[in-house]
Amino acid sequence: MTDFSLGHLSDTDFEQYCYDLLDASGFSNLNCRKGTGKASSPSDQGRDIEGDFERVDVDGRKFTERWFVDCKQYKEGVPPTAIQGALSWANAERPNVLLIVASNFLSNPNKEYIESYKVNNRPSFRIVFWEKPDLEKMTITKSRLMLKYKIGDDLPFKSLLHPAHLLYVSRAQANTLSYFLSILDDLDHDKRQRIFYFPFVNIIRPKLEMPASLDDTFGDLFSPRVSYKEFKNACNKVIASGLFDDSTLVTAVVINALQICFMAGDRSRNDIVKRNNLSALSDYRGKLEKTDDIQEKHEYQQMIEKAENALPILKQIQ
Repeated sequence: MTDFSLGHLSDTDFEQYCYDLLDASGFSNLNCRKGTGKASSPSDQGRDIEGDFERVDVDGRKFTERWFVDCKQYKEGVPPTAIQGALSWANAERPNVLLIVASNFLSNPNKEYIESYKVNNRPSFRIVFWEKPDLEKMTITKSRLMLKYKIGDDLPFKSLLHPAHLLYVSRAQANTLSYFLSILDDLDHDKRQRIFYFPFVNIIRPKLEMPASLDDTFGDLFSPRVSYKEFKNACNKVIASGLFDDSTLVTAVVINALQICFMAGDRSRNDIVKRNNLSALSDYRGKLEKTDDIQEKHEYQQMIEKAENALPILKQIQ
């Protein structure tokens, strides 16, 4: 990906970007204070955006913080004079947090000014500032934001690809099955099973049997079981059938494994993954309520458990 930059955005576009970033980061009741679509407006009274953010205490109790947000689109460091209006208004209305969002950086004098302000005024609100590195970290995981505001290139995930991945898919491969299996033989069993589980399924093509109990997992229902031994047997049968030669089969297996691994580690699509997970969870629950088939109930319950187990992890992703 090209260097992260917001310099191409106008002041108004930068404020809209900040609004969308806050919305995508879990803020609610967002309200733009700018009264016009012009580059500046006297009606914002020291802050551009207001919003609420829900936090959870150690004991699990939830509370909502009120945030005032002042957006600063500066090519150079943001000076102390640029945030004095926001500080004055926050001191008058007492939000929980005053956030200064800088498209680039706050100047060193400004940071010293903020620290001095905290010591001398002991404000009731926290003062937080997000600078370019913070915005890059938060934005890189939000593909829609990257595309909407033309941040970086058209493929924000390119920087996440391992060089070996790009090298493999960019050149014609001609590996024999015996050579490929010799490499897999040396892999740790658990690691090999995690990386190649789905390619194993695609080559073995097991049948799904009826569950014997509600404790059965999908893996228990596969016949034959998805294992490295069955995978090697299935590969040899494919080659013996003459449907594929060695290099074509090996390339298909490796590409499939790379796709699965990349999908699991692609941070640029976290926002889409979150939304799809919640949508799937709702869909599974609805189907579980409507079906009377024991096997379908078991399958949907398994899917629901997987989606619910992923929720805590997805909520932590920024």
